[in-house]
Amino acid sequence: MTLFFLNNNFKKIFLLQDAKGRQLSLIFLRLPNQKEFPDYFEVIKNPIDFEMISTRLKQSRYSSVEEVRFFFFFYIGPAHI
Repeated sequence: MTLFFLNNNFKKIFLLQDAKGRQLSLIFLRLPNQKEFPDYFEVIKNPIDFEMISTRLKQSRYSSVEEVRFFFFFYIGPAHI
């Protein structure tokens, strides 16, 4: 798995828009402030944001597309509920 492939797909996901043209990733760019939103961190046990995923991609900390997909679907995916 190449870093280029993972980064390229990450950028596509990052730029996804809803039917109204709103960029879906904006609320996931950075984690909310823990002092302002302590409930978030009680509900979300292992929070992660796009910046953290991007940093891990740049550092080659993901070994496969499946590992990156896991982070999106397991951590970020349920946040729309």
